[in-house]
Amino acid sequence: MEGLRTRRMPLRDAVAVLQAELAGHGLSAEVVERERGGIGVTRCVLRDSRGRVVARSSGRGSGAEAAAGALFEAWEHHCHKSGFAAFRDDGTRMRRIPAGEIAGQPALADDALVHRLAADLPNSRIACLRFDPVHGDADPLWYPGFARFPWYLQYPVVDDGTGYHAYLRYATNFGTAAGTSEPEALLHALLEAVEGDALSHALLDWYADPGGRPRRVRPDDLPADLRRLCDDVEQAIGCSPLILETTTGLGIPAFHALPSRPAHLGVGGGGASPIPAHALARALGELVQAHVTVTEDPDRDRHLRRRLDRLGGWPLLRRCATLDPGDLIARSEHARSRPRSWWEAAGTDPGVAARLAAATGALAREGFRCYYVRWNERDSPVPVVTVLVPGFETFFLSRSGIPVLPTGRGARRLLRESARTDRAAAAPVPEAGGAPIP
Repeated sequence: MEGLRTRRMPLRDAVAVLQAELAGHGLSAEVVERERGGIGVTRCVLRDSRGRVVARSSGRGSGAEAAAGALFEAWEHHCHKSGFAAFRDDGTRMRRIPAGEIAGQPALADDALVHRLAADLPNSRIACLRFDPVHGDADPLWYPGFARFPWYLQYPVVDDGTGYHAYLRYATNFGTAAGTSEPEALLHALLEAVEGDALSHALLDWYADPGGRPRRVRPDDLPADLRRLCDDVEQAIGCSPLILETTTGLGIPAFHALPSRPAHLGVGGGGASPIPAHALARALGELVQAHVTVTEDPDRDRHLRRRLDRLGGWPLLRRCATLDPGDLIARSEHARSRPRSWWEAAGTDPGVAARLAAATGALAREGFRCYYVRWNERDSPVPVVTVLVPGFETFFLSRSGIPVLPTGRGARRLLRESARTDRAAAAPVPEAGGAPIP
């Protein structure tokens, strides 16, 4: 990993660096800025030298912040796709490995996805990416490439096994991020992975645990600046935001924000950060971004509702996809009130290196090791990486109306919960790559 940069680059400078990088690759960005209730939401279309669209993205926040977010996300998507395409011909970065051997790696002992894959197709050779350890001298980890590349069907690998295509529903680019240094990109990517794991466990808390109670954050308990942000969000989405704390035993603050009354499916936002105010601001910004996306694209809402109709046999998954705010509020308890110093993490930012070390250290204390793959050239000033934390949960994919099982440490938990009830035994059990859907 390249030398640690201790402070984040100023936003204007970061955008200038990225714009120079785009120009150097013959790429041009078309940026369209909008404002919803004082919160900026920006769209970006990235084109190559022939005018072909190579990536689409969006950003949120203040005007400058939203535009920067859209640019960086477009670059992230482009590098993710072009990097995967390049790795298909690089034997040092991608190998075809029998599923049984993949699951045999000690670091994947708690990864339910690869163990289900091995049980179904033990001899099928799966194209795997090499993930290197973020810290320490651990061996590289070989992990199914499709699972961290949702565009796999557009970039198939020659001679890759085909029997596992039902597992493509588990493909996600969550845990992928860009930054103006490799440590910064790693930090953003890791916190996104924490966010997804936290929401996954929250969904299991709320719907698989009969006694689960959401922890609702009251706006009156927030510092003044975050209360003003909530007011802006209310103006943008037409109702007050429902803020739920999703922090897990890892201790990294995490939140999920939803409309407080039933609205379009899939509208919500999450955030995780050692600085709680940053985590909540990200969740609220994503909520507005998701609201704008679905209101501007009615087909997306209809598509999600068709998915929801197919979940009639699995009430747990249907409730995860719906996230009925009325039900959550009725069953919730108030998250405890914290002082302003907690929200601001004592008002100091120790820098990228220290924040990354703190985050990986928190995970290591709980037995989690972090791995990553870098998608673009080592000399690029804007690295793009994906972070993989074996054992982290991706059950949050159920929010999109996709019938999935827990894939990490939530798998054993769901089995324990199912053993205490008769619901799972009485429900229909369709197949998904050989694995029953709860």
